[in-house]
Amino acid sequence: MNLSKRTKTSLIFLGIIIVLTTFLGVGYAQIAAVDLVITGTASIKKQEGIMITNVIYFNGTNVNSKLSAINDFYQTTMDSTIVLNNDLESNITYQINIQNTLNEEYIFAGVVYDPNFYDNQNIIYEISGINIGDKIKPNEIKTLMITFKYNGTSLINNTLNSFLNFKFQKEEAISTENIQNAIEENQVLSAKEEITSEQTQ
Repeated sequence: MNLSKRTKTSLIFLGIIIVLTTFLGVGYAQIAAVDLVITGTASIKKQEGIMITNVIYFNGTNVNSKLSAINDFYQTTMDSTIVLNNDLESNITYQINIQNTLNEEYIFAGVVYDPNFYDNQNIIYEISGINIGDKIKPNEIKTLMITFKYNGTSLINNTLNSFLNFKFQKEEAISTENIQNAIEENQVLSAKEEITSEQTQ
């Protein structure tokens, strides 16, 4: 039986396709039969001490909450960017959880910062839910609020970038009555800054 040249060519190509398909099928079956096992180790270093465990937006007045951000927090330091509206009544509040993972009791000594890392004195903060001198017991979680707002005099700059440290220390390290004086004497706070948490009476 004589086949035309065109038919022979078609049969050759068909044969090649069948062979390639067969090899590909076998190769895929071999790959599918292989169990991929990845081994290794990973470690997470557990933080210990007094530390911020969570910061969430709570509420605000005349403010777009999406413009402000808690950039990061580590131990008792919080890095934030606060953007208020051009309205003296504008404010924003965050809820902060702080946990004591140590076996010792500590006292709250206030919120402190380096003036070089607080770039807008026209925006101040107020703390509620904790007072200077309050104790945080082992394994206790304190929930407090921080509200950022204008100081009531200027709308020149509506953005604040800051690093705030929620300071805790052992009670015997310094008496409660002298905490504020010690902070001011060490010039940790600027002259204009207010520790706005309620003072121990």
